[in-house]
Amino acid sequence: MQSDTESFDWTRHKGPTSSSTTGPSFDHTTGEGFFIYLKSNEANRGDVAHLLSPTCASNGPRCFRFWYHMYGVARTMALHVYVVLDGGSPELVWSETGNHGDRWKKAEVSIAHTGRLQVNEGVRSTDLTRNVGSLPYLELIGDLVFPQIILEGVRGEDFRSDVAVDDIYVTDGYCPGHVITTTASTTTSAGPPTSESCVVSGDPHYYTFDQQAHHFMGNCTYTLSQPCGPDSLLLPMFNVEATNEHRGGNTQVSYIKSVDVDVQGIRITLEKGGTVKVQCERRGRNIPIASLLASLFSASYQVSKRCS
Repeated sequence: MQSDTESFDWTRHKGPTSSSTTGPSFDHTTGEGFFIYLKSNEANRGDVAHLLSPTCASNGPRCFRFWYHMYGVARTMALHVYVVLDGGSPELVWSETGNHGDRWKKAEVSIAHTGRLQVNEGVRSTDLTRNVGSLPYLELIGDLVFPQIILEGVRGEDFRSDVAVDDIYVTDGYCPGHVITTTASTTTSAGPPTSESCVVSGDPHYYTFDQQAHHFMGNCTYTLSQPCGPDSLLLPMFNVEATNEHRGGNTQVSYIKSVDVDVQGIRITLEKGGTVKVQCERRGRNIPIASLLASLFSASYQVSKRCS
């Protein structure tokens, strides 16, 4: 539900937003449905809108998942996720700012439950009919409450700062990749960094970091690698995608059209035929790279991932 204390609200919308060079052109689910977004051309810099979840009983941790779209020139547009435990102050658990390109991106946030517990002490007879023998006991009365989630959108310094959200849902258990600390004194030492490869080539062949082979057809765009999990905010932002295409009128077979690498506001595009382009989002223009560099990628594209 929306907060009723603000003049700036989330707007339910279908299709392209009203301002150019900002906001999504379609929803994430089907491409023909609705999403919610901040209509930034009707707000002022720093205005915020909140989406509030209800509180409910919980039998354990949950994973809060959603897709977000942050496209525009404003560097201060932002999207935050807060949790409120037992009526306390909101705690920031996830945050993104600035331009992330004209694409939908997935977010996952692990949310732990909070408990209220009452302990009653007493003595229980082992045999009420004969009243012989007794045992001490503890009676535990309590419940687990799922924290309230607050999704906050912030309007940036420019009207081109539409922030959109779609496909919001909560599932049982921690999100994939969540690390659980057992005690305050327990520490886990990371092993030495290792390298794995995600290879994309041909018509089309996708070999993932865990050595699984996939042959995705159609003319879709697939995410190969990007930061994820609870530690993603500590990593530099990057995104690697591959785009398929049909050739020669044959829609039964797909081929790799291009591989895009986004890092620190710059997009590097590796196109078919050995063409490599660099696009700086701030300048909005393509810069061709020498053919010598392009020849390195003429046969196939390989993206290496370094992790600890």
